[in-house]
Parts: sequence; structure tokens; C-alpha cells
Amino acid sequence: MRVVVLFLSVLLTLGFVQADAQCSKCQSTCSVDSSCPADLGYGRGGVCDTILDTAMAGNYYVDSLTFYVPYQFTDPGTGYVLKPPQGDTLGCLQVCGTPVTPGSYEVKFFFQMDITAKNTPVGDVNRTIDTNYTVLLEVLPDTSDGVSSFSYDPPFTSTCDDSLALNFEALVDGDPNPTMWQWTFSNGNTSSAKEPPLQVFDTTGDHFAQLTTTIFEYTITEFVINDVPGNYAQGSCGELTTVGDPDLYIKIPELGFVSPVVDNTTSTTWTFSPGDLKVPMGKTQFKVEIWDQDPTWCNGTDDSLAADQIYINNYSMGTPGLWSSGGASGTITFDTIPNTVVKDTLPINVYDNPEPPALRQSSDSLCQGDSLQLSYPATNYLFSKWYRDSTAIPGANDTALQVTQSGNYKVRVTDSNGCTTFSEDTSVTFLQTPPKDPAFYYANGELIATNAGSFAIQWYLDGSPIPGANSTTFEPPEEGSYTLALSNEQCQTQSDSFYVEFTNVPSNMSNASLNVYPNPNEGRFTVALNRSQWNEMVISLQDVTGREIYREQVKQIGNKWSKTFNFADEPAGVYLLTIRGDEYHLKRKVIFR
Repeated sequence: MRVVVLFLSVLLTLGFVQADAQCSKCQSTCSVDSSCPADLGYGRGGVCDTILDTAMAGNYYVDSLTFYVPYQFTDPGTGYVLKPPQGDTLGCLQVCGTPVTPGSYEVKFFFQMDITAKNTPVGDVNRTIDTNYTVLLEVLPDTSDGVSSFSYDPPFTSTCDDSLALNFEALVDGDPNPTMWQWTFSNGNTSSAKEPPLQVFDTTGDHFAQLTTTIFEYTITEFVINDVPGNYAQGSCGELTTVGDPDLYIKIPELGFVSPVVDNTTSTTWTFSPGDLKVPMGKTQFKVEIWDQDPTWCNGTDDSLAADQIYINNYSMGTPGLWSSGGASGTITFDTIPNTVVKDTLPINVYDNPEPPALRQSSDSLCQGDSLQLSYPATNYLFSKWYRDSTAIPGANDTALQVTQSGNYKVRVTDSNGCTTFSEDTSVTFLQTPPKDPAFYYANGELIATNAGSFAIQWYLDGSPIPGANSTTFEPPEEGSYTLALSNEQCQTQSDSFYVEFTNVPSNMSNASLNVYPNPNEGRFTVALNRSQWNEMVISLQDVTGREIYREQVKQIGNKWSKTFNFADEPAGVYLLTIRGDEYHLKRKVIFR
């Protein structure tokens, strides 16, 4: 069990009580618990709660306690009992700060009560009475992330850039007690400042920032009395009835210390080993009282020779410093010893960015309707995200991506260190594909393409390309199976084959004529055949896709034949009219507007 000592002063004047817990730096207001019982401790006073709220090392802490000073005081000189008015003895204590070391602590509050009473039956009373209360405080280990004794900005401990620059600041400060900070950095720098200079870690690898914080407590190593005033013999039966000097001792009430008595002297020295007479943490001043001990048979009290308020900050450590008061003088020597040591190490990492992945594609065929797979080797990467034209593709998080649209593609990858990089852009272009079924018809000795658009044209005969046959119309030079191919670079489509057959027209048909009028028309036209000398024929009408929309067999034609057709419900376009006889056939192109 460790002990933490806090000192408070309580002033009682005509029943008024003031409590000063010296917590002006606390970040909240001390709240009095009005339900605290007035008869606490059977009139001896005390604190309402004997256990403080649990604290956590490295985290700011504040808690309030309500206390009562003793219900009554007995003047030791006269035996007169003083009772402050009821309700005026209630006060508030507050504990705050950042605990640095886990453990169980006894927190002792020392009260020094100055009592003043006027016009009592025994005259005016001025007395100082010391008392103390004890509560328990449990400080748990720090379970928060990171380090607790210093901060760093920006709040990052790793980087994927070439370097990481951090500002550091120590958070643990024992002020008003001396505090030493020892910084060690993996870049070779050290510092003893609370806020060291900016630290740059610019080499790839593991780094660290380490801080050792030492809070010191003051300890008295020597107290010397060189001289005392001559009032030790006034009214003192000890010195009046004997020849000699005073029997000296010192009191330091706030430290709870009374020295051994040194007989018959006006000067003496008390020496202490470091740590034997420590000044409580947070305390930088206290009062030293010089006393002369009188024998008990005198029925008197010890003589108070002098008292001096000691301010530690006025003294250099390890060097005797002067004190004096009321004719008494001497020296006092302070030193410091470690009270609390906190050591924190912050790991820091500087990583290289991963190498950009090299994208692979599964095919060079980039026609509409095709797909392309982009991929990369995933050996050194954990996560991926694909982008098209710098926009993330929803759900595209695998090592491979099926691509069906043109654009600039790239992938962002993340390695096991959390570092990311992008691949180079890969441009993907899907070319427009020609119509799936190129269409053409044969009329008046020509092959005529109907849906070639701006695509490249190539006519084929019996599966072989015909040199120079690259126009929308082509006059077949010979009988055979003809096909039409349309292409856009590597994207190509090809029609079904169409067989062209040449038929000799008999002499009795040499003067036959076929007339279609009007042409173009709105879907209504007349077909007239003169001097045909045919016994029978088949007349048909097809659209450019080869769909037959009309067919009729005609017999006993005679020298002249004509008929009017109405196809007004058919869409505008090019149609092929075919008339076949026994040994020959005639064809005409009919245009519907």
C-alpha cells in the first residue's frame, strides 16, 4: 500500500470554516454532499466516503469528497471546550491529476486548523490543531491504446511515404516537483525538453520514440541551527534553576516530523539520509518550528523559540541555504530523489509503397458483344479496387475484372502494411460490330448490299474474297455461291450464301418485257408483262432479308398480262420482285417509300 499525502488548511473564526484543498487546477467544481451526516465519526469529524472512485493510469482523474472537521475542540492550555455553530463545519475536498503508476494508494488529507475565539470565559483563545483523514484510491493499469505519457502529432505511427515527421509532447509533469524527460529516438536524436524538436524518420523500416519520465520528490538532508534568541530562559524553570543552554528540537507539523532533542546548546545539526525526511509530493513550502524542551517537573510547557516558513524553490539542491526568524538562524539543505518513473515506447514504421501491379488481358478481340478479362498477380497484395475512367466500380474487388465497356482501367492494391498503389492505366476500346446478318439481293444482274452502312465491304465467291469487290453493288462475273462480309478492323460479320445462276432466254422470249410502275411507290404498284408467250409463271416479292411476303402461281398468261398489287402495310424499303417461268426468270427492284 502506497501513501499519498495532501495538506489542507482550515480556519475557524467565530464559527466560520474555510477549506482549501489546493486544487485550483482541477477541471471541475468541487461539489459538497449535503447528505453527509453531521455526527460523522462520533463528533471527531472525517470524510463521508472512505474510498475514492477508481482511476486509470495515464488518464486524467478528478473526484470530490465531503468532510466534517471535528464537532468540538478542547483547548489544551485551558481545557475550555469550543463548539463551532452546527452546520459550519462542512467542507469539500477534491483530488485531481493524471496518475502515472497503477496500484493501491492510501490518500491522507492533513488538516491544520487555526482556532480563534474571542471573549471566552478563559479569555481569547488562539490555537493550531493538526488532524488527518485517510481514504483509499485504486489506480488501474492503462488499457487504452498507444502510449500514455506523451502525445504525438499528427496522430499516425506509420507511413507509406518516404518519411514521417512527428511533433512530440510529454504529458506527465510532476509540477511543482522537478520532472526530468529523457527522449530517445531511433533516428539518433535525443532530447531533455518537454516538447522536443520535430523528429523526422526518413529511412524505410521499424523506428521508435521512447520517453522516460522521472518525477522527483524533495528530501531534507540537513538542518542546522546556528543561533537562537535568548527568550529560552524567560519564564522557563528549566533554565532559571539550572545553568545551561536550551534543549533544542524542531517540529515540522506538515511533514509530521519532530526531531530528537539536543541538550544544552544554542546550535546543533540534524543530518538525514536521502529519503528519511521527505517532503510530500506537490508541496513546496512548510513551516519549521524551533523549540526548547523544559522538564516535566516544572509543570510548564516547552518554549517556542522561533518559526520560519521555508520555500523550497528558494534553495539550490545539495547546497545549504540560509533561514532565519525571530533571532534564530541556520541552514537547511535539500536534495531530490526519484519518486515515480514512467517509460513509454512508441513503435513507428516507415514502409515502401508496393510496386504497381502489371495488368494482364486475356484477349485482343475487342468487338461489341465480346468481353475482356483484366487481371494481376495477387502474390503481394491483400485488397484491390478496380476503377474505370477514375471512378470506382461497385463490387469490383477481385484480382480479375471482366470488361465489357470501353474506358481507361486501373486497379488500386493494398499490401499487408496498409500501403496502396495504382497500376498504370490500361485503355480498352470495344469497336462497333457490323450487323449480325449482312443483307443483299440480286437484281438486274447485280448483287446489292442493303445494310452495309459505313463498314468495309468484301464480296466472296465460293468462300474466297473477290479482289476489288468492295462496293455496295457488285456484278457477278460468273455463276456460283456469293456471300457478303462487313468489317470494322478485326470485327467482322458474314451473310448466308446466295447462288447466282445465269439462264438463257429462248428466242420466243427475246422480245418479252417486264414493266413495274410506278416505281418508287407507296406500296401500290402494277406489274405488266408483254409478249411473254408463257404458259404459266410464279410471281413473288421478297424484302432485303429474303423474307417472302407474297407468292402467286399464274397460268394461261397469253400475250399480255398485268396485275396491280397493294402492299401499303409493309414498311418502306427495297423489295425484290421475281417472275419465274419454266426455263428462265426475270427480276425487278421495287422501292416502297
